[in-house]
Amino acid sequence: MIDCKPCDTPVIKGARVYIHDGTKLGNASDYRTIVGSLQYLTITIPNICFGVNYVFQFMHSPTNVHLQLVKSILRYLKGTIGLGVTLRKDSLNQLKQPTISKSSTEAEYKCLSVASA
Repeated sequence: MIDCKPCDTPVIKGARVYIHDGTKLGNASDYRTIVGSLQYLTITIPNICFGVNYVFQFMHSPTNVHLQLVKSILRYLKGTIGLGVTLRKDSLNQLKQPTISKSSTEAEYKCLSVASA
């Protein structure tokens, strides 16, 4: 997939894929390894969460159609390699955050209070 053409979205646009679509893969362990790696990658790249969870549904019986979905996620990642936040040792003094939230709800309340102030 190194020389693949990048795509704009991690999920193929079109009709929903079902579990019995396509032909079963001869070696399902490759599919499982790639999807497992992608699931780990969702920690740092949250915008692929939907696509990875979508293909994760087919782990027990992957087909060639499901593999195409995985390849579209890989093509999306190829197009976004240069994007992201780079943290350097000397730039850490520019990151300021007055409080740390333990939950997303708490974070939303804090943002609301800052915005209203």
